[in-house]
Amino acid sequence: MSRADIELKVRQAVATELGISMEDVPADGDLEALGADSMNVVDIVMELEDAYGLEVPEEAMEAVKLVSDLTNYVAARV
Repeated sequence: MSRADIELKVRQAVATELGISMEDVPADGDLEALGADSMNVVDIVMELEDAYGLEVPEEAMEAVKLVSDLTNYVAARV
């Protein structure tokens, strides 16, 4: 699985959770600036956990600020 595929899935998950267009989710976008709160981030991470068979520890979840943080985390573990 390529990094581009992972980035696309992450951006799709963010867009779906926030109810915005994927085109409005830049690869390095700030989740808070896009309208995400901590519960949105939890939901996004849970979707990615299911999609990739991962378990993201709470400490890692708290460090997520950017869309690219999610992409990097997943890419390093699949």
